Amino acid sequence: MQNKQLQKGFIYTGIIVGLAGIIIQFIVMLINRQVPLPEAIIRFFSFFTILSNCMVVALLTGQLLPAGSRFHQFAGRNEVATAVSIYIIVVGVVYQIILRKPIPLEGWHRVADDILHLYIPLLMLLYWILFISSKKIDVKTIPYWLIYPAAYFVYTLLRGSIGQFYPYPFVNVTVLGYPKVLFNSAMLVLFFLVLSFMFAGIANRRYKNNRIAD
Repeated sequence: MQNKQLQKGFIYTGIIVGLAGIIIQFIVMLINRQVPLPEAIIRFFSFFTILSNCMVVALLTGQLLPAGSRFHQFAGRNEVATAVSIYIIVVGVVYQIILRKPIPLEGWHRVADDILHLYIPLLMLLYWILFISSKKIDVKTIPYWLIYPAAYFVYTLLRGSIGQFYPYPFVNVTVLGYPKVLFNSAMLVLFFLVLSFMFAGIANRRYKNNRIAD
């Protein structure tokens, strides 16, 4: 019972904080935009960070829907929760290691930045450890987990070639060229793959040990 209450606490916190981060970042974008509104909105949702945080909010919201609903059943799958957790954890890791600027952001921009790149990734890591990491995960589904990051890189390159906008410096074809960008993209997809097998391995080992203990 206490475990269920704790899980609900994580779910509500994730939804509220995640939505706050996305909304604040959207408002900051609107205030500082230098392109027409439609283009600004497209660019906003062209960031892996924004899309992944939206996925987190959707996943957690699905946990609160009626048990019989299809989306609740989908969001309740261990494989789905693990994949989404990995997406947002990669967001946090890549930002802290590669993208974080030496001069800190200020005001609401800093608030949104910390929520989307730090607090939500940490919350989902804890959520996965506490509530998912001891449940069985079908490793055969891992290739499907890679569809989202792979499709994102394809979309980014296609749209960048049309609108000359690349959301991240490591996929900026104009500066780096296609060979370097394709290499960077492949390395990130490989990173997703390694994390996926690592998380699945941890979960299945814990699941097996718990079965033996019972």
